[in-house]
Amino acid sequence: MKRILVTGANGFIGSHLVRRLAAQKDVEVLAMHREHSDLRLVRDLNQSNIRWVTGDILVLHSLRDLIRQADVVVHNAALVSYALRDRQQMTDVNVEGTTNVVNAMLDAHEKKRLVYISSVAATGHAEKGMIDELSEWRDELYHTHYSWTKYWAELEVWRGFAEGLSGLIFNPSTVLGIGTWSHSSCQLFDQVWKGLRFYAAGGTGFVDVRDVVDAVWQGIVREELTEERYILNGTNTSYRDLLTRIATLLHRPAPAWEVRPGLRRLALGMVAPLEAMGWWRHPISTEILRNTGKTNRFNSHKAETTFDLPFKPLDETLQYICRQFLAEHS
Repeated sequence: MKRILVTGANGFIGSHLVRRLAAQKDVEVLAMHREHSDLRLVRDLNQSNIRWVTGDILVLHSLRDLIRQADVVVHNAALVSYALRDRQQMTDVNVEGTTNVVNAMLDAHEKKRLVYISSVAATGHAEKGMIDELSEWRDELYHTHYSWTKYWAELEVWRGFAEGLSGLIFNPSTVLGIGTWSHSSCQLFDQVWKGLRFYAAGGTGFVDVRDVVDAVWQGIVREELTEERYILNGTNTSYRDLLTRIATLLHRPAPAWEVRPGLRRLALGMVAPLEAMGWWRHPISTEILRNTGKTNRFNSHKAETTFDLPFKPLDETLQYICRQFLAEHS
C-alpha cells in the first residue's frame, strides 16, 4: 500500500488529484487541508482509501507528523494572487511552506519521493519561439510576485533533491477544469456567462486539469525519473480566441472590445498609487495591468514523450467544462 500525502487537497487542482489517486489500487491518500478551509469541491470524496487530515504547511511540527506517515508527498498547496496586499502571505505560503515541506521530508531520514506542482510562471524567458524547461530565468526581466515565489519555491525543491530527496517538478500552464466558478480559471466561464465585453491582447498556454493529474500520477509511480521538471501545456492560444470559444459554447456574445495600450496605461497610472496606499481592492491590480498584452507560448514536448501523454485538445476541454457549467446554470 502506497501512502500519498497531498497538500492543498481541497483546492482546484488538489480536488481533481485526490479523485485521480483514490481510483488507483493499493493507494491510500492522506488529503491535507487547513482547519476551517473551504471543502465545497471535496464534499463527495468519502472513499475508504481517502483520509482527510488537518494540517498547515506553515506549522512545521504538524507537517512532520503527516510526512512521516507518507511514502510520497505531492506538494500542491499554494496561494495565487496579483494583489499588492497579498505579497507577504504569498511569500509565506509559497516559499516558506515549500521550505517546510522539503525540510520535514529530509528530517524524516527515510527515502521519500516529492512531486512538486509548480507553474509555468516559474519558467524562463524565450526571445523567440516557445518556452521550454531549459529556458533561462532572467532576474532583470519583469516578473509578478507570484512568479518570484514559485521560482524561489523551486529552488528549495532543487535543494531537497541535492540533499537526497527523489522527485519531480511539474510546471502546468493555465489549468482549465471544473471547479468553483468564482475562483481560479473557472471565473472565465462565469464572466463570459454574465456578459464579458472586453478581452486582453496577448495569449498564453492552457492545459486540462485531467491531463495535469494524469501526469502527476505518472510522476509518482515512475520512480526511475528524478530531479527533472516538466512543462504541462495542451494549447497555446490568444485570450480572445479562448473567450470566443467559451462564449460560443455557452451561447453568449463573445467579448468584442480589446483593452488597448492607451487604456491600459491610463488605468495603470490610476491604480498604481491607490494600490500602493492600500486603497485599491478591485481584482484588476497593477500586476495584471502590466502583464496585459503579453504573449507566452510553452513547449510540452518533454512531458509528452516521457509520459506518452497526449494532451487533450482545447475544444474537448472547453466542451467538457461548459456542459457542466450549463447543467448547473440551467
